[in-house]
Amino acid sequence: METKKLHYALLSFFFLFALSCNNQGMRTTKNSPENTFGELKKFIEKPDSLLTSDEIVKRDKLFNLISEKVIVRDNQFYTTASRKNFTEIGLSTYYYDMLKKSIKEANQWVKNEGVTNLDSMYRSSKESYFLKKN
Repeated sequence: METKKLHYALLSFFFLFALSCNNQGMRTTKNSPENTFGELKKFIEKPDSLLTSDEIVKRDKLFNLISEKVIVRDNQFYTTASRKNFTEIGLSTYYYDMLKKSIKEANQWVKNEGVTNLDSMYRSSKESYFLKKN
């Protein structure tokens, strides 16, 4: 149950930060917080059957990058990702900003909730995600 809570909490933090970016004013460019937020919302909320093949590829690139670049050390999340990691695979730099903010908020949640087994919860959450995909 805790793994499921953590998984949803991380997605929620990521999603809520994206929402706050969305409220900072409308831009018309393709690479904007608003468009990145809309894309992330679609990736999280819609089943594969409602996504285009390009969207599925992009979503998987995003989720795989986060999975590879987010680690747990001393019961806190850290990332080794850079903006360049996102742009090299064709993703918006705003995903990097969302990730950094999400990690900060998730770490605060871990402290507030007194979570002591973050590493095992995170491993289990990642395993569940990849098992679901296969």
